[in-house]
Amino acid sequence: MGINWTFYAMNKFVRLALLYVVPPVLALVVVYLRAPLPVGIHSAVLVSQDDVRFASLDGPFAPNDLLLTTTHTEDGQLRNPDIVFKSRTGRLFVFDGRAQLFELTKPDPAKLDPFADPVPMIATKLRSFGYANGSPLGGSFLPDGNLVFCNTPNGLFQYNFESDEVQLLTDRDTETGARIHYCDDVVVNKNGTMAYFSDSLDYPLVGTVDVYLVSVLNALEGRPSGRVLSYEFATKETRVLVSNVFFANGVALSPDEDFLVVAETFRSRIMRIWLSGDKKGQYEPFGTSQMPGFVDSVTAAEGGGYWVAIPAVQPDDIIRLASYPGIRQLAMKLPSRMMLGPKLYGMIVKLDEHGIAEYSLQDPGCEAVCKITGVIELNHTLFIGHQKRSHVSVFQLPEHLYPGKRKESDLD
Repeated sequence: MGINWTFYAMNKFVRLALLYVVPPVLALVVVYLRAPLPVGIHSAVLVSQDDVRFASLDGPFAPNDLLLTTTHTEDGQLRNPDIVFKSRTGRLFVFDGRAQLFELTKPDPAKLDPFADPVPMIATKLRSFGYANGSPLGGSFLPDGNLVFCNTPNGLFQYNFESDEVQLLTDRDTETGARIHYCDDVVVNKNGTMAYFSDSLDYPLVGTVDVYLVSVLNALEGRPSGRVLSYEFATKETRVLVSNVFFANGVALSPDEDFLVVAETFRSRIMRIWLSGDKKGQYEPFGTSQMPGFVDSVTAAEGGGYWVAIPAVQPDDIIRLASYPGIRQLAMKLPSRMMLGPKLYGMIVKLDEHGIAEYSLQDPGCEAVCKITGVIELNHTLFIGHQKRSHVSVFQLPEHLYPGKRKESDLD
């Protein structure tokens, strides 16, 4: 009877696998299961289905390709330019992911390379704030031209362009002393007496802050821990206007400054806080409120109403995992490159002055613009910030979408 060499070889292979492969794999599984969660996160929590609802992609949100005509600044000048903001005199600025402040200006035709692709704007670096000193995000200007900006994880700051001085305004609320960990966006009122800003999380961020990764971890955690605060320049008091916000993000003042519009990212809705009148202090849905995806920045439109940036449309994974905190908790331990990510999409929503969605600008295939995190309007042109991109995008509004000229048929 001959030797069954195939069986012998398979037997030897199995023995070698059991000896050299299985133990390390089991060890890695044990290490992964016992690995701690990111600093500040104790566990993932059950998320109500009411908190993961999205508006349908129809009506004002019906798919279109209006953003395909978007152009952008030269690639490579910027890294993760999240939010573009403008001064009271119409100058445009942006922080990038390396904590550098840039000004966006129109290029000098005499200095352009005639053989290169034309660019609508160029980015000129004005100052580096040092990546080790935090990540500057949203900004807003005082009447005297000084810049008030958010710095994650250090608080709310003021920058004087003339003296080049950077001053900490606040890093905690006055009443409880609770630290501001993720200052995200800020808006200053007309007379420069008050600043309103968002603080997205209630736990400390350590090491080099990846703002995108931190937001993903908060979505997986499922716990609303954000706040919206005010800072009074005269008294230097910082007060909490509302808490338990599911990732407080963009903020914008109404024309009369009687309420503050707030983007609540992971509830996919636009809210408002009344700042005066009989409803002062009330936090309520604003207009249409429910959006078709996660909301990021919200800014005032020049002709009235607001622009809303939507970086992720209909993120189905969040809906499916809402009732499974254990799976989300395991997902939080994965390396950042393996994290669950939203479906790529480009979308901006236009709201009227009452918060009702009028129309949307979209690039469903991310051919021209994607992962939109910020939008600001200047002279009928939208300047668009992104995560995971190396440029600022520029979209010229078609004339038929100018205020007072739009018709419902224009978007059909």
